[in-house]
Amino acid sequence: MELKHLKREWAALAAVCAALLAGGYALLASAWPGGERIFWAGPAGAVLVHLLAHLRGNLAQNHPPGRPEELFASLGLANWITLLRAGFLALLAGFLLLPRPEGTAAWAPGALYMSAAVLDFMDGWAARASRRTTALGEALDMHWDGFGVLAASLLLVRYGQVPPWYLLVGLARYLYLFGLKLRERAGLVNGPLPPSKMRRALAGLQMGFIAVAMLPVFTPPATWAAATAFMLPLLAGFVRDFLAVSGELRPSAAEQGIWNTRLKGWLPLALRAGSVGLLAAVLGREMFTPAPDAAVLTAGLAGMALIGLGAAGRVAALAIVLLSGFALRAWPLDGLYWAVLLLHSVLMFTGTGPYSIWKPEDWLIDHRAGEARLQR
Repeated sequence: MELKHLKREWAALAAVCAALLAGGYALLASAWPGGERIFWAGPAGAVLVHLLAHLRGNLAQNHPPGRPEELFASLGLANWITLLRAGFLALLAGFLLLPRPEGTAAWAPGALYMSAAVLDFMDGWAARASRRTTALGEALDMHWDGFGVLAASLLLVRYGQVPPWYLLVGLARYLYLFGLKLRERAGLVNGPLPPSKMRRALAGLQMGFIAVAMLPVFTPPATWAAATAFMLPLLAGFVRDFLAVSGELRPSAAEQGIWNTRLKGWLPLALRAGSVGLLAAVLGREMFTPAPDAAVLTAGLAGMALIGLGAAGRVAALAIVLLSGFALRAWPLDGLYWAVLLLHSVLMFTGTGPYSIWKPEDWLIDHRAGEARLQR
């Protein structure tokens, strides 16, 4: 009986997918009024069909993890949010075969990916807050997380927003899983994945960068430099995870202690000091220009205060990265703004460290959305 109800919801999802495809086709008429839109609808429709097939083949997993006998009769809010996110990513994939749209439609790829990123946060929150996590939800989440990053990285490379080597970000998860499969076929044992708070932070920041880079706001070379700065820590994390799972990397307690007490503590402080110095240099130069820019002065002072005090420092660093990207559109050879861009890209990863007065964004790194409600 439960499976019968799930198949009815699957039919409802098929209608939603058809509506998404038809709506997107109509809205893109301003960008491609002729038959070009079929080259958008083809890939988008193919991914939507894959979405439906993947869900249909996994309906029997709509149960709590490890309890297959407790099949839920409905998909639940969390899974519907995940499926809507997958639908947006399917529409995003439709842009892969066409040149970058112009006008209002140029915002569509970025808006779709940004919406999918927000829904990625919401589905986990809904599952944990409602105390209804399922094996199906976990399978859907992992499947579409990897697909979204791969499709977005392909699109960014196609648009010239990031360098070709940024494709490694989209392929990283698949290469990691392929490596584990090769080890299994060779008769080797893969160990458990070690816990890591930075893993979730790196993935979240990567999604944030992709969403911003896809908007028709920033241009190379600033986006190329930022993409490289963002990708290196993520790829290093995948390499470390693979070495740890394969048993090749066993950091001693002493080595972990050095990282936790020294680098993790003092590196953010050094970056904060560098941030204040760089922003002071930007402000000093701007104040002695014939017509000082009020926006630069305001942003610089605010950034110095927030990062210097450690008040929502990651958010402030992100704002400064965005503003430096704007500045490099006008002055692409300005070394000072390049230094500001790169330093604050790193600061977004490390955070402001000890002696910070307020770090609300760090909670999302140390916890998963919805956990607070579960603990009450």
